[in-house]
Amino acid sequence: MKEEITVAKIVELKDVTKVYKTGEREFRALDGVDLSIEKGKFVVILGPSGAGKSTLLNLIGGMDIPTTGQVVVDGEDISKYNEDKLSRYRAATVGFIFQFYNILPTLTVLENVELDESLAENVLKIEFVEDFFDDETGRTNKYPVHEEDSVIVF
Repeated sequence: MKEEITVAKIVELKDVTKVYKTGEREFRALDGVDLSIEKGKFVVILGPSGAGKSTLLNLIGGMDIPTTGQVVVDGEDISKYNEDKLSRYRAATVGFIFQFYNILPTLTVLENVELDESLAENVLKIEFVEDFFDDETGRTNKYPVHEEDSVIVF
């Protein structure tokens, strides 16, 4: 008899759709997305401009909610959270590292992450991030410049 191994999922998106409306016009940024990310995995999301990468990260990070579908993080359906609960989720659970925006421009990405250590309770371990960035520039050494707009870390 084979024993079934259950792999823990840190992120699971189920039939997620995100539609932005401007007047009578609609833009479908995501359409029926299903995604599972296992705990402990390093995942890269690549695609052309307008493919929905930032929208996907914003949903997983609790910066936005889907039009339809579920966003489950560590067993919790955050797509059902109200704004207050989403704010607490963002503060305690997830961290965004913006490569070009929302950072102190005189600091490298690593220095911006280190700054977070003095401001937040549950901080990103700097040793985890260091392997992905060049020592001198603080920029990612794994991906082309145009693909490094933002990073999300749990």
